Formats: sequence, C-alpha cells, structure tokens
Amino acid sequence: MQVKPVLSKLKYTLVTLAVSLFACVFLLVNIEESQKAFNKSLEESRERAIPGVYRDESARSFEPDAFCGEPGIDVN
Repeated sequence: MQVKPVLSKLKYTLVTLAVSLFACVFLLVNIEESQKAFNKSLEESRERAIPGVYRDESARSFEPDAFCGEPGIDVN
C-alpha cells in the first residue's frame, strides 16, 4: 500500500480548505468594514439636518411643484 499519494491528496485538500476559509474571512471582514463606513456616512448625513426645523407642510407651501404627484396634496 502506498501512503505518499494519499498524504499528497490530503495535503492539497487541507491547503484548499485553508485558502477557502481565508478567502471567506477576508470577504466577511471587507463587507463588515464597508457596512461600517456606510453607517458612518449615514449618521453624518443625519447630523446635518437640524431636528425640528423641517416640516412637510412648510416645504409644500414654499415649493409645491417639488411634491407634485404625491397623494394627499392639494395644489391650487
């Protein structure tokens, strides 16, 4: 019985599994980092708006054409 071909196949299998695992971890980390960057930019955009200042009614009275086609709007 020859042991070397079996060990060689086992080695290649383990190397392939290790490379696949590394690739999966790498992709997972990259996706997580990009999600964190997206959430950070989303939070920054929320901070730009001043709470309590914007109201739909005042925006519609100021520029009603921007809301055309939305339900519940009476443009005279």
